[in-house]
Amino acid sequence: MVAAAPPPAPSGLVVFDDVSLDGQRTFVFRERADGSRVVRITRKGNWWWPVWSPDARLVAAFDGPRIGVLTPDGRVVRQVRTIGSTAYLTWSPDGRWFAYVAEHCDSPASHEDPACGTLWVVRVDGRGQRRASREGAVALVYSFEKPYDWSPDGRRLVYATIEGLVVVDVLSARRHLLGPSAHLETVPDWSPDGTRLLYGHGSELVTSAPDGSGRRLVRGAHDALLAAWSPDGRRIAYIQGPHVFVARPDGSARVRIAGGLPESPLVWSRDGTRLLVGMGGGDRFEILAADGRARPRRIRGGDNGDWNG
Repeated sequence: MVAAAPPPAPSGLVVFDDVSLDGQRTFVFRERADGSRVVRITRKGNWWWPVWSPDARLVAAFDGPRIGVLTPDGRVVRQVRTIGSTAYLTWSPDGRWFAYVAEHCDSPASHEDPACGTLWVVRVDGRGQRRASREGAVALVYSFEKPYDWSPDGRRLVYATIEGLVVVDVLSARRHLLGPSAHLETVPDWSPDGTRLLYGHGSELVTSAPDGSGRRLVRGAHDALLAAWSPDGRRIAYIQGPHVFVARPDGSARVRIAGGLPESPLVWSRDGTRLLVGMGGGDRFEILAADGRARPRRIRGGDNGDWNG
């Protein structure tokens, strides 16, 4: 019998932030997805929440009261002003906008008063900055994952409030409440084809149309904390207690692909074969095979990881 060949090493680059040894500053780091060549790419100032651009060529991160756009080696190519104390940065899928949340929380670490964030959008050239939510309406319960998501066409955002999920049109600012309160600790995720939302409803994980109709249960996914569609929309990954699962959107064909202390991030590779997951209380990342057939690959961890693989 011929032994099966081991799977190829994961490709691409992971970015994350981490504090300096004296705890006074925060830097952005880059590492290969195979765990080699960890490089600090920011030097001056405090940088946090790095995210890859949709074309995987640039990195955006907060730099004090600004969003800085960096090359992968750390050269700053653009800066955009922000409003307030910021977190949860993303690019729109079409690469034209940034979205972020300005926090107004008395206790940001615990978010005891969950309705304490305001969602903002701004064009990547710094023009058109505007509020996408009411002041202080965004619910910030799960403090390490963004409480909103972009539609695939970059025209709408869905975000969590204490009343439920809201869909907002970026240009017109028209908002639509999807209905009863969602489970705030399961952040919303838009399907790649734009036809479904994945989110928590009560203690259940569900999908629905973007207007809230056609709600369907993800069977077996009780009290999930994080959930994300695969790039082809045929599967979802979610964290449930001490485990990471991959299943079809209806919950069938469920596979447990990891156990331990999983947490944010939960990021699919672009080809849908692997996931980047935070493990061990923030001290490491693991690259997991989405079918559960290969051993996890452990790499250096930090906060707010993102992967362009």
